[in-house]
Amino acid sequence: MKDPVVSDWDCLWNVTFNYFYENFGEEGLIDYFKHLANSEYYEKIVEIMKNKGFEGVKDYWSWVSEDEGMVYEDCLLKNKYTLKIIECSAFKHFEEKGFKPFKKYCDYCLTINSELSKKSNLKYKNISCTYKGSCEHIFERI
Repeated sequence: MKDPVVSDWDCLWNVTFNYFYENFGEEGLIDYFKHLANSEYYEKIVEIMKNKGFEGVKDYWSWVSEDEGMVYEDCLLKNKYTLKIIECSAFKHFEEKGFKPFKKYCDYCLTINSELSKKSNLKYKNISCTYKGSCEHIFERI
């Protein structure tokens, strides 16, 4: 992991997501995630995904892994990109810092992946999610 602040950031997100859930319910939390997906931060990622397609999705997750310490396997084929997260860096950071993961934390990535894919003219499907730090996703052409 290049940036040690990332682990603190994950813990901050954990508390923030729990706050939104407790005060605005699941719908409010998902709306917040969608708001984040429309933020300036993700504009650059959407452009990369639009311009490079699956290669752009692969580049994004490679950067996340390198920057945050996520452990994953992936497979890039002509018509789809499959991502299997073996160890989510956020869950590793929660354990290291003594934080209990918010029960709906994984919905952040699920929603972000869905929203960014829509904007990038890709189809997204979550194959599995343990809500404990491992999951599998497929990105396909529309």
